[in-house]
Amino acid sequence: MVMKVKLSTPTRIERFKVALERAKKKQALASGYYLCEGIDVDSNKVVTINQSHNKGLDTSVERNPTVFNLYAGTGDNRVKFTVYSLFRRLGNNKKVDGNPLVKALKHEDGFTISPEAENFMWELCRDIAKKVAAELDGKIVVLTPSTSELNSMIWEHISDIFPNSKKISESPLDKISSEDMLDALSEDEFFINAWGRIYDDSEEANREFYNHFKTMGPYFKLHSLPLPLRGLVNRTMKVSKDFKHNFGSGGEIIGNDLLVIDDTVTKGQTLKEAYNLLSENFSPKSVTCLTLCSKLYTP
Repeated sequence: MVMKVKLSTPTRIERFKVALERAKKKQALASGYYLCEGIDVDSNKVVTINQSHNKGLDTSVERNPTVFNLYAGTGDNRVKFTVYSLFRRLGNNKKVDGNPLVKALKHEDGFTISPEAENFMWELCRDIAKKVAAELDGKIVVLTPSTSELNSMIWEHISDIFPNSKKISESPLDKISSEDMLDALSEDEFFINAWGRIYDDSEEANREFYNHFKTMGPYFKLHSLPLPLRGLVNRTMKVSKDFKHNFGSGGEIIGNDLLVIDDTVTKGQTLKEAYNLLSENFSPKSVTCLTLCSKLYTP
């Protein structure tokens, strides 16, 4: 007697779909397409907050904020400063780059977030910010320069929780233009040699070099460069000429406690650079940082 086996049963089909979807997600993570930043990201790149898991991003009020230290300066001038992050990023692969939540808030790379999910996210941020207000309140708030409004949004949503802090009316730091950075890196032999080693031939390297700058817009974006080369770029911002003109030697920020706000931390290069520029030019009493998302931690 030959037993007939029905292969395409509803149960098997559903099981196959689940396995296929799981394989696709693993493949996306392995290829570095995006890291599922603690939330859910569907096939249309729509981001939603899902607190039934904390894969990629821990948004729990109980376990946040995440507090860690970064080091700025070099040699004898090396100093430690503190960073408070409202959400903790989690991941096993530190080479995986990209933050869908931040990209959705910035409307970058096709990522979006529903108004309901965004409102819920800001509610969580406010609840976490209340836990650190006692330590951070009273500082002068400085926004790191950004090509998006996200840094301003972060402060707008939590500013009333810090009633004794105030944002300075004009940023002391500016982004370096793409054109200026293109000129600088074109003459940096060490950077050009490192760039050339990534590509198979010089024509491809030359073409990709200029293509990266074409997609940046008017201001230089460190994240537009290939990941292995970002550490070779020492400066992505400068002291604002307008700020120096309007406030002389530093006005409100000289000799004061500063709170620098940025959206997220990868290796902390932007925050280190901001610390160095502010310290060199305005001699603040202290510099502390507050970010929406932390650097990437291994669970």
